[in-house]
Amino acid sequence: MKTDSADTSPCPTGTVTLVSAGHHPSLDGSRAVFMFPDEDHEGLKLSQEEVRAMSPLYSRLYVELVDAAAEEMRRRLGLPKPAAEVAAREGIVSPVHFYLDRLVRLHRLAQAHAESPLAVLRVFAGVPNDMVEFRAKAQSSLAFNQAVLARHAQTLSLPLQAPAAPLSDPERPKGRKAVNYNNLLGSTIVQRIGRKLAALGWKAVSGLRLSEKRPIPAHALAYLTDSLKTAGFYAGALVNVRNRVTLVNAPAAPALRRAVRDSLLGRAAAVQSFLGALGLSDPVVAAKAAAGLADFLAEVLPTDLLEASPENVRRCSEVLRPFAPAPLLLAETGTPEPTFMMAAAKALGMAVVGVQYGGHHSYMDDHTWANELMYPFFDAFVTWGWDARPDGEACRSTALTPLPSPWLSSRRRFWRKSLAKDFAQDKTYDFLWFTNKIYRFPPAPRGGAICSIDSIREVRAMMTGLVGLASSRGARILHKPYNLDTIGILSKTFSELERLGGASYTCTGHQDKGLTPELVDQCRIVLWDQVGTGILECLAAGIPTMAFWPKDYYNRERENARGLVGELERWGLVHRATDTLFKELSAFKAAPQAWLDDPGRLAAAERFSRAYGWTDDSWPKAWRNYLGMSA
Repeated sequence: MKTDSADTSPCPTGTVTLVSAGHHPSLDGSRAVFMFPDEDHEGLKLSQEEVRAMSPLYSRLYVELVDAAAEEMRRRLGLPKPAAEVAAREGIVSPVHFYLDRLVRLHRLAQAHAESPLAVLRVFAGVPNDMVEFRAKAQSSLAFNQAVLARHAQTLSLPLQAPAAPLSDPERPKGRKAVNYNNLLGSTIVQRIGRKLAALGWKAVSGLRLSEKRPIPAHALAYLTDSLKTAGFYAGALVNVRNRVTLVNAPAAPALRRAVRDSLLGRAAAVQSFLGALGLSDPVVAAKAAAGLADFLAEVLPTDLLEASPENVRRCSEVLRPFAPAPLLLAETGTPEPTFMMAAAKALGMAVVGVQYGGHHSYMDDHTWANELMYPFFDAFVTWGWDARPDGEACRSTALTPLPSPWLSSRRRFWRKSLAKDFAQDKTYDFLWFTNKIYRFPPAPRGGAICSIDSIREVRAMMTGLVGLASSRGARILHKPYNLDTIGILSKTFSELERLGGASYTCTGHQDKGLTPELVDQCRIVLWDQVGTGILECLAAGIPTMAFWPKDYYNRERENARGLVGELERWGLVHRATDTLFKELSAFKAAPQAWLDDPGRLAAAERFSRAYGWTDDSWPKAWRNYLGMSA
């Protein structure tokens, strides 16, 4: 991303306060303010209420800008409008959120320091190659965030100043090992051989095939794939179309990008209305911001989604054409190949059927990623039990079909065979504690369902408060943080946890996702800091579990889920305060099996699971019926 050197204003050293997206060691000793907080610096945070209030405003703006870009792509590139809308949404949503979120924050920062001169540090950052790289830089790179602040400085008439040293990003913490996610299904040699034999058996003797229909192409089904393979779905009914195509980039076409920019600028009124609703009401500044956004989008749209999009759609169409008119089955979005597979399916007139593969859906408030970059792509969506309409502006017409989750159902069977049943015996730890990741900078897009840097104070208070109280009460904790980045962002907090916890606190030496029997068998209760995929797995499997989830900690349940979440609270499965959590731990330790077998607790867990994490041993039958397969 570039800035215009003609807009740089001289700033005598020592007379201004420097504005940086985040702390950097080179700024120590300087007068500086930071856009985003960290463990030592306040920053300028947005409250959870503000974030939630902004989401519908963003959602309506995305619709406007996606339509403008898609229409230009249809007209100039010859893409069918539905295919162009897929590529445009993938390329528009994240940059729009990133650009406007940082603009609104810088405007607020300037207002808060109106009496003292500010100068924004001038930084250059390259244009990412694709949306995966764009999103990664938006949520992790100081230089990338600073570069967009430098652009905004010109919009807000703030001077620019060169930094004393490059704003490099910190290295990951050393001495810890990060390993890939292992869902323990079909992962060992024996299990892989068994899965292949099962598939051959299905193909040979079961007659599992579509009746008078073509096989269904399946792409990026995530954790579901192994379960579907074991149940024989890939023995003729589903065909894996992943990694069958090589996508391309293309040289940037200046004339095309100018046309896209002009089309986006034609929606300037929508951008100005959005900014006015967030307090940036000066018409001159809002007009400059709208023009700047159009310039930014025309600059950062990856060539695979613009210039090369017709060729990429053509290549994916060649893969999918033999299956038409069967639908495309897909779970994961957000990377180039599924994006173009969906665009190609729509170009061929095939329906795109999305499949849920994780938690948060429908019960977590402001689930922005799903609302903006999943549901809008899907003609239909297979849920884990829910059918409440999502909040996003662009997903009103997505048809919802509740079905049992193949992955959760398989996990339940796995745990029945693997879980040690003697909960009364002493364990090394009372809690196996899973805490979620935190992002260095707000992701793009960001909603209230995820843990952004804005919540770092609340996260630190929750973690230190829990560990300190556990230590004073003699409760032992095995802590499994989400990833190495989170440990780095909260390095002082983790040092404090070790000091507070002493011998009662242990942090795992490597990070991965998921539960293992070895971990579970060491601990009495699996404890979560939110109601996510993990607790759905525990509830389904009968693993002793709780969530310490303070009210408005960093996310909250949707209104339609409050009744069922309230039942989990009443039965000691969800806790909003430490006193009830440790009281419930004492009750569990006194009579583990009676606690697990309590009819009221079992019923509350079953009702929540049926609504948001449906499991059933006969899930293959339900899925065959849905896919139109013979029994």
